[in-house]
Amino acid sequence: MRDIAKLPVMLKDLCLSTFQQLWEPLGEQAKEQNWSHADYLSSLCEHEINIRYQNKLKRNLKQAQLPAGKTLSSFDFAHTPSLNKAKVKDLAENTLWVKNKENLLIFGPPGTGKTHLGVAMHTA
Repeated sequence: MRDIAKLPVMLKDLCLSTFQQLWEPLGEQAKEQNWSHADYLSSLCEHEINIRYQNKLKRNLKQAQLPAGKTLSSFDFAHTPSLNKAKVKDLAENTLWVKNKENLLIFGPPGTGKTHLGVAMHTA
């Protein structure tokens, strides 16, 4: 049998902070619910990936220095009548394009709300 006391140190060395936090509580849950080893490991990996994604998103948003308070509900569509309001709302609500890592390009002259729309797409 391996020395389980070394596990937290090894997880820290491997930069697996979520594993380090959850290996014991998820291990107990795995025992209670008769998970297989693969199910237990898969659950730990899922948590690690999700936390890393959330942290990366927070870092990127902080680095982007986007202006605060820009939402679709506060956008004045009357200011840019050629803009298709239904298409914008559809893009904001149906974010499959984000999951597919597709780009959204917003073009127009200065003062037409491009930054406002870009930020609003993030907060929708």
